[in-house]
Amino acid sequence: MQWKQYQQSLPQAKIAEFEQFDHNIFEPDEGLFVCTADSLMEKSIKSIHY
Repeated sequence: MQWKQYQQSLPQAKIAEFEQFDHNIFEPDEGLFVCTADSLMEKSIKSIHY
């Protein structure tokens, strides 16, 4: 599935692409993946209105 299809289906979603890591996003820099995931989750939590 192309990124454009995800954006159309889930317009509120944020997409982080790690082009340099191919399919194994944990190598060679797992820290980058973890920091990016943490940042996206933090932004998502802050955007929730209860």
